[in-house]
Amino acid sequence: MDHNHDEFKKLIEKALNRSALKAREIALQTNTPIVIEEDGEVKHIKVTEQDVQEYRESIKDAL
Repeated sequence: MDHNHDEFKKLIEKALNRSALKAREIALQTNTPIVIEEDGEVKHIKVTEQDVQEYRESIKDAL
């Protein structure tokens, strides 16, 4: 059971990474910031092409 649970968690993580990449791509295309919470503070982050490329590279195993 633990093996299946671990595999399922890996699949979920990969799916979340792909979703986060898609959100960055859409934010870049629409010139819309991504909203995050960090240290209890809401932040609006402008996405650049470099951000998208670097994130894509960082999750290449999920693609």
